[in-house]
Amino acid sequence: MNCTPQHSTSAWQRRLILRGAVAGLLALALSACASDARAPANTSPDLLAKIEAEIGDAGCSSDQQCRTLALGAKACGGPDRYIAWSTARSHAGKLAALGERYKAARMAENARSGAISNCMFEIDPGAQCKAKRCQLGGASGGGTLLR
Repeated sequence: MNCTPQHSTSAWQRRLILRGAVAGLLALALSACASDARAPANTSPDLLAKIEAEIGDAGCSSDQQCRTLALGAKACGGPDRYIAWSTARSHAGKLAALGERYKAARMAENARSGAISNCMFEIDPGAQCKAKRCQLGGASGGGTLLR
């Protein structure tokens, strides 16, 4: 003799299935968030390597060929640093685009990690042709900022 009504067993099974479905959806949502947060972590090193490859040896024959590129983004604003490059060896448009992508990647990494910085403003040091290579220094207006 069965004392448990048939409809209460099926209601119990439905609740169990519903709980499992909710737990599964919650686990899926949490794993999606975790994988999204980690996905672009290697973006800025790859972009920095592309920037360095585009700059190459920064060879020059005069100060007029030397420029500076603002790199990265501090957590509270402004670039991390500057790098010298030569108009004789590098394509300005390509370098500017890579610099913007690198800046955006660093800003995203800063936001994701909750990074803080010293908030000191980095002054463009300008660039000069020394030993036939563009080098930072000589902030007498020789550098041109690409953003």
